Amino acid sequence: MSFDLEDDLFRARVEPAVRGSVGAGNLVATILLLILLIVVGAVLSFFVILQQMGIAACSAIPTQCDYELLEVTTWITPTVVLVGIVLSIVSVSLRRGGSGRTWWLPLLGIGLTVIAFVVASMLVAAAIRGATG
Repeated sequence: MSFDLEDDLFRARVEPAVRGSVGAGNLVATILLLILLIVVGAVLSFFVILQQMGIAACSAIPTQCDYELLEVTTWITPTVVLVGIVLSIVSVSLRRGGSGRTWWLPLLGIGLTVIAFVVASMLVAAAIRGATG
């Protein structure tokens, strides 16, 4: 009995590895959530600016307001939005050929933006409180 190398018995059955790739649905969800992150960030940043208009109460007693804290609160929400956008774009570009979901990063950015807005709002209230109460 001779064995022929062309026999099916010795032929290696190599099947391509099935790897999950960043599919079109994942990419679309990531892009839509990124757009939502930008919109939420812009709206909440605008609301912080509106809250800062309470600085008019400081005109009666200018020494009671913390102007440096008000300046810092201007940049809290936009900074968190920018970090969320950068992390999302970097994640999508790094996982372009590999597997993994990237939609959760902009979603996390939206959540952190809301938290940053709440913190900025509390800081604005604290900076102006001396003049109003």
